[in-house]
Amino acid sequence: MKQNKLFITFILIIIFSSCTFSKSRRAENIYFNQLDESSYYNIELIDIHIYKTLGMEKLEENARYIINLLLNQYKQEQNIQVSKDSENGDNYNLTNLYAEFIIKEESFIKDFETINTSTLEIRLYKEEDLSGEPEIISLLTVDTKETITSYKFLYTLVERSLGRIFP
Repeated sequence: MKQNKLFITFILIIIFSSCTFSKSRRAENIYFNQLDESSYYNIELIDIHIYKTLGMEKLEENARYIINLLLNQYKQEQNIQVSKDSENGDNYNLTNLYAEFIIKEESFIKDFETINTSTLEIRLYKEEDLSGEPEIISLLTVDTKETITSYKFLYTLVERSLGRIFP
């Protein structure tokens, strides 16, 4: 009987320790509809959807600030490149795109710790009313102990997602 308890205890230790050493997961995907790669893009934030139960108002305010900050940074870098292209006599196209950001977070327990699945989906449309098929869809999902209510983590998530669209 004592050997059975030891055997069961040993098996349980192996099972629980295997969960402890598993790596955090991240999923990324990006879709580009037929956009001209030589174009520059003027992106305007139209809508943000947040799916989290607590602190949504402050989270939306932080997300809007971070997104606008990073989009303005992108526009500034793009304007420098447009100036260089103009000086070289190169033609460039400016395409207006309208952005919809969807931020989600769900929590689960793993090894007695809370793990958050944080997801940021960015959809860029040619139409201001966000109708029709998106021209670009970017999805980034991360399993982490961090939460999107952390300003630093939210900034990193948005920066990484936008960086994939506009390298």
